[in-house]
Amino acid sequence: CPYLTACQRLHVPPQQCIVFEDSPSGVTAGVAAGAWVVGILSGQSEAALQKAGCHMIIQDFEDPQLWNYLEQRIQHTKSTKTMDESTIGPTTTSLPSSQ
Repeated sequence: CPYLTACQRLHVPPQQCIVFEDSPSGVTAGVAAGAWVVGILSGQSEAALQKAGCHMIIQDFEDPQLWNYLEQRIQHTKSTKTMDESTIGPTTTSLPSSQ
């Protein structure tokens, strides 16, 4: 699976990746890798891309649906990061005193 190979080489979990595809075989590869797949209507029908497993289908890269999703994903990532930092808190190390 080419997308899984790319994720492994980049050391990025496929669940953190977005695949943009315009072919059913590419969609299938992205879904098999575990990525979130966006289908682009450039030559295939919406039905063909849906059947292949797209999570979202857009007309082009200016589609508001795509930009809304990306904004939500960024906000979710920021809130998750903030939550992780506040839960963990600062790390302190105590050194033995020399008396």
